Amino acid sequence: MNDNRFSRQDDRTPWEQGTVAVRCSLSSFARFSRWMDGELAKLERRWFRANSEARRQATSRSFKPKPR
Repeated sequence: MNDNRFSRQDDRTPWEQGTVAVRCSLSSFARFSRWMDGELAKLERRWFRANSEARRQATSRSFKPKPR
């Protein structure tokens, strides 16, 4: 059992805690790693495009000063 930050016993299983070691072949891990890198690259491109579009829209609006 592990103590959590509130000094109570943690009765979750190692699987629930996310501390279970996973065993696989090196080639499987390499394939998974390449796939994960590709998915991350897609996500980064999507975020970059969304950010670029938002900036473009923000700068294209005409901001008029409020009359006094």
